Amino acid sequence: MNIVAIKDLLAIAASFALVTCLIQMRKFRKTLALETEKRLFPNLSLELDEKELQIYVKNDSFFLAQNIKFQDSELILDDMGFKVCVIIKFEDIGVIKPQERVKLNFKCFDKKLNFLPELTERAIPHLINAPFTVKIFLSNIENMKFGITINRSQRKFTVERIEFFPP
Repeated sequence: MNIVAIKDLLAIAASFALVTCLIQMRKFRKTLALETEKRLFPNLSLELDEKELQIYVKNDSFFLAQNIKFQDSELILDDMGFKVCVIIKFEDIGVIKPQERVKLNFKCFDKKLNFLPELTERAIPHLINAPFTVKIFLSNIENMKFGITINRSQRKFTVERIEFFPP
């Protein structure tokens, strides 16, 4: 082989390596942008105050949470001597500031979606030991949308899943 052919092969190999590096850098930039957006996540948690007999949602992050909506939660109450299936509908919340704690208002319904006012007024003591799941949909100040699934079991709330819904 002559020197010109070796130089051409080296130039082609260098070009291929450069293109491969540029493609990888582009992938890394997209991943970094997505991870940066995820860090703008307003982290919400639930608290059941047994003394005040209230449920609260708290924004544990440094970001504003807005357009907070709750999926209906179904739970089985079996501490009344028999099992009762109840659907809890939480009221939507417009905005929760960073580190703010807001009382959750809710109503209880039966399977046929008939409102149960007596149970709604006395529901919190039944929720203390009852396992249930709450799915929360929200957005941040930049209107990025998120979903949080929170489980209640063994007298505490735990975040089961956090979802990011890209625009």
